[in-house]
Amino acid sequence: MIALWILMHHFPDHPEGGHTMLQGDRAHMGVSYFVVLSGFVTHWVYGRPERWDGRLLRFYARRLDRVVLTSWLGMLAIIVMELLSIGYPGAGATAREEREAHRYFHGHENISTVLMPERLLGCFSFARWYYAPGATFDVVECPNLPTWTVAALLLCWLLYPLMRWFIVKASERGAAAGIAACSLLASSWLVTIGTLTALWAANGFTFPTDRQHDMGYYWPPANIGDFSLGVAAAALVHRAGSSAALTAAEATPLLGASGPQATASRQRRLVLWARGSWAIILADAAAITTAAIIVALPDIGPHRTGPEALLDHAFSPLLAAWIYGSTVGSEVGLVGRLLRQPAFAWPGKYAFHAYIMWYPMRAFIGMYTFLDLTRPADAVTALLIHWIGSALYAEYVEAQLVRLLRGESCAKPTATVQLSEQQQAKLGGSLVDIEKRDEEIVKLKEQYETLQRRHEVLRQQSEAKEGPALEKEEYKGD
Repeated sequence: MIALWILMHHFPDHPEGGHTMLQGDRAHMGVSYFVVLSGFVTHWVYGRPERWDGRLLRFYARRLDRVVLTSWLGMLAIIVMELLSIGYPGAGATAREEREAHRYFHGHENISTVLMPERLLGCFSFARWYYAPGATFDVVECPNLPTWTVAALLLCWLLYPLMRWFIVKASERGAAAGIAACSLLASSWLVTIGTLTALWAANGFTFPTDRQHDMGYYWPPANIGDFSLGVAAAALVHRAGSSAALTAAEATPLLGASGPQATASRQRRLVLWARGSWAIILADAAAITTAAIIVALPDIGPHRTGPEALLDHAFSPLLAAWIYGSTVGSEVGLVGRLLRQPAFAWPGKYAFHAYIMWYPMRAFIGMYTFLDLTRPADAVTALLIHWIGSALYAEYVEAQLVRLLRGESCAKPTATVQLSEQQQAKLGGSLVDIEKRDEEIVKLKEQYETLQRRHEVLRQQSEAKEGPALEKEEYKGD
């Protein structure tokens, strides 16, 4: 849903009525959610000792290959389509200039300036967003504007091993030190929002130019605070564990007529239920509060120079609280139950691809089709085609290319060997059954290796706690 909101923000404005509410600049908050979510997922996976082997190059390769590859292909697609449109304008050439004002080459007669090697190198290396974030610093944008998010995530992923080391070392000193480390890490968000607020207040409660907004939004270091909130939330979830508090399922009998609390007053039972369901209440309250403010809050000034610019990162703590509350317990709140339905989960699986590939798709629609994205019917058609195309790309193009980069087999052999029933019986079944067993063996082997690493980690922790006395006794496992 958030990816769809961002895509609506990138739709061309209607020539008569301007942009709709969904197209407003508050969609920038959706990008902040993706940054927070990326921090949470990264530490949710790699924060566990059994999943972290300390090989930094392997970690960086696994995190960067898929994202960088898709970003590069998106930029190449736009450049190729723009170059082809010079000699072959396409079907939509007549109406293109009237409704499409964001083309990469639009308004630049000297194409050689746009294709300068140093300019393209800055875009494809994502370094351009460090020295020229936003259109206010440079005349020509990068071919695919949403790749600025990738530049921000690359920096966060590069810094993640340091964040993880800080949390692990602090947690070894005790629970209080671990919580303090998470709080200190999350406080980096205060640096970003505090700097923007101070600058805004010092200039008469406005930003002098659009550059201040671009630095606070597109500049990669400005997103470290949002990412750190996600990392801290995941660390707290790991610390809490699944049995740290009562869940809603355990607290539900308190509202009925059974159990030792059946005779308690209604107010007492409500307090007990709230205590057992605090995570669900936190998640739903954070999500509903965020949505209500975004929808109900009236326009409070120009987005790039007024107080609206402060909203880009303002909701990140609430978003992190929603993720934390939806994960820490075994129950899920009302908002989580709604969003985990297949109708939302399937499109969400390809949200990143839809986000990155929307500009190339929009360029293709503007150049080579008669679809008008300012008309609702054409807009819905374009979104459906785009999402299905993103899914096909993710499953059949990106997956194969990533396997090639990782040195894995791109596809299973298509040729099969015909065996008689007697031969199949000797092998233990049909070829399909054998392949399934082989896959199960591979999964069991991976689980065994994971348990071995966890066993080693627990053994080392036990030795550290017991001290020299442990050396005299035989270690008997977990």
